[in-house]
Amino acid sequence: SACEKAGQWQQALGIFDMMDKRQVDKTVVTFGAGISALEKVGRWQRVLHLFDAMCRKSVEGTTIIYNASLSACEKGEQWQLALAFLARMKRSSVQEQLITYNAAISA
Repeated sequence: SACEKAGQWQQALGIFDMMDKRQVDKTVVTFGAGISALEKVGRWQRVLHLFDAMCRKSVEGTTIIYNASLSACEKGEQWQLALAFLARMKRSSVQEQLITYNAAISA
């Protein structure tokens, strides 16, 4: 969260790497913070990578994580990926919000 607010996405990824090296399990909060930090600076490719890592760890995404991922797709003009995130969100138990649809439409 501190890295996100300071725009230090590289530092956030460094912390993720450190967690991997020390075999510290990441939680939904950890993934959410990383995805939000990357979304803020428009790093949609990195958001996808982190989202995939979250899924591989069987961590269920939240509305905030999906919305940040959709927003990253919007910033990267990746409308097809935005629609894929929206479809994935609908298949999960995560509740959509107005901002969810706005981000998908804007992408």
